[in-house]
Amino acid sequence: MSAPIVVIEHLDPQDLVPSGIDTIVNDVIQFAPDREVSVVGITASDIPVGVWRRVSVGDRAIQFLPVARFDRRARRKLVPHSIRFIAGLFSHRAAIRSALLGAEVHTHRLETGRAASLFGFGAPVQFIHNAAASLTGDNSDSVWRFAGPLYHALERAAVRGVRALVVFNRREAERLTVLAPGRCVSARTWYDPAVFRPMGATQSIEKSGIVWVGRLEEQKNPLLAIDVAAALRDRGFDAHLSMIGDGSLRPNVERAIERQGLSDRVSLVGAVSREGVANELQQSALLLMTSHYEGSPTALIEALACGTKVVATTASDQDDLLTDSSRGATAPADVDALASAVTEHYRTEIAPDLAISSRAAPFAVPRLLNQIDAIVR
Repeated sequence: MSAPIVVIEHLDPQDLVPSGIDTIVNDVIQFAPDREVSVVGITASDIPVGVWRRVSVGDRAIQFLPVARFDRRARRKLVPHSIRFIAGLFSHRAAIRSALLGAEVHTHRLETGRAASLFGFGAPVQFIHNAAASLTGDNSDSVWRFAGPLYHALERAAVRGVRALVVFNRREAERLTVLAPGRCVSARTWYDPAVFRPMGATQSIEKSGIVWVGRLEEQKNPLLAIDVAAALRDRGFDAHLSMIGDGSLRPNVERAIERQGLSDRVSLVGAVSREGVANELQQSALLLMTSHYEGSPTALIEALACGTKVVATTASDQDDLLTDSSRGATAPADVDALASAVTEHYRTEIAPDLAISSRAAPFAVPRLLNQIDAIVR
């Protein structure tokens, strides 16, 4: 019998957002029915902190222990969310340990994984979502941008103490395999085929417009998307840009839209559910990705699953899905290059293919968990 899974991450399983980590946690819960899953996380509601409770996530019931109370959607505060969460882990460590007997601990940030080890929660399965060089680089929106040497020291210490590493970045996995030989899994994100699928044959809506999906933060480079929209207008190309997501750069994006006279060509939709993202992808002619860096991007595979082409910066396509030009194209993080790629690939259909369908969550999640089990057993 497979070991139960305890996820330790500052998220609320009843208030998940369309992001890489939340998607992975949600889908491990949904697509591993043979595994008992518990979550140690946070809440923004008034439920008691430090008390295990039974909650529903989709069609499954899980155990949930909130250890800190804050709204992770709030604008950045003086004390980083990770610090507040780790303080909660320490305060409620006895309640956490009560659920760990025979369990497999999953952590999604290095600082959380290291804290789990130090607080006596056992060696975790550590998920890595971005390359260290990206997190500590000039275009990062992480606090690690200002503490690169500390991050690398933390990485070395954390990697020594893990049961397994699951790395959602192929090139980073190659680097970390040297530090953790025999314990590293190179992983790729997936999509939920019940949510992300092409429009049905009976739906007569013509795909139109460009959609952009992501946090309005430096990593995703939303201001570049605004510049691309302006370049398309200047070329006489008629396509509306809808930007899905929210974040601390929203005021900057709003000012850029106003400054460039794009209020009738760009819409800020805000944060929406996974179903809302899928609906936008299904109806849009093209997904534009402008990221400075990515791990294994969820939005890209979800767009392709919806039959929507993608134009992305080279750094956005870490899985090399767009080397097949029938799916779209990559371009440097350059306004003219991206605008040219958009005009070339806009509103051209793609057909689902085996490389995409093989990454559907019902296949991908059990496959990944089996890879982890082969290491930790």
